[in-house]
Amino acid sequence: MQGVNPERTRVYNTPAMDEPKSVLWQSEKLFYLKEASSYSMSGGGFTFFGWTPTGYTFSNPIMADGVVYFTLSLDDAFLFSLDSTTSKSKNKLKLKASRFSPPTIAGDLLFVGSGDGSLMAVNRADNKTKWAISKKEYRFDVASPVVVDGIAYFAGEKNTNPNNINAARGDGVVAAVEALTGDGRWIFPLKGFATSAAITGDTMIFGDEDSHVFGVNRRRVPKSGHSNATEIHCLRQSRARMLFSPTRVGIYTL
Repeated sequence: MQGVNPERTRVYNTPAMDEPKSVLWQSEKLFYLKEASSYSMSGGGFTFFGWTPTGYTFSNPIMADGVVYFTLSLDDAFLFSLDSTTSKSKNKLKLKASRFSPPTIAGDLLFVGSGDGSLMAVNRADNKTKWAISKKEYRFDVASPVVVDGIAYFAGEKNTNPNNINAARGDGVVAAVEALTGDGRWIFPLKGFATSAAITGDTMIFGDEDSHVFGVNRRRVPKSGHSNATEIHCLRQSRARMLFSPTRVGIYTL
């Protein structure tokens, strides 16, 4: 599940589910996913074997009004919708791009970003695009969007190599657009790629690859994307209090 609510608490506002006793349905096979490709090479009397990631993936499913949605990223990107009672496919949207972000639902629209720099809103009823804008210098396929008060927020990064999903990451960006029209509101630049954002009230919180957590007043970020000390606070991990730390992973509280 992707965040569930704007605060990204991943908690549904529904009663607890009873323990499942049986499988209600299983869909037909919808796609074939190859996560890695093998290679071999020889030289100096030695032969080497290994695997390289393909970058192919699919998102966690989300559901609204009896329909299940998820994205699939192969050589092209796909948005699937399935009937939640029968598993039958309802619609499938194909985009000539390598990847879709995990989807986000707000009202009758579904929002996704793509690896070719597109930001999109799709009508859930028929999977037809309501609007799409393109920022070719960026990619918006890694983090799921979040929509609050009629504004959609997309996290992305500089597109250093559009043809290689495993290429080194570039600088990050958070873009805010009007949810119904796609009109741009502001763009905020980062030194490392951005995570999905969490929003509570007027504060938007996200992290970047440069070891920072940001708290931004989402209503006051300048359209130029530049900020000042009254509008953004940056906290390095060393100033946070660690709650749990296995070997290479930390959970922090700020």
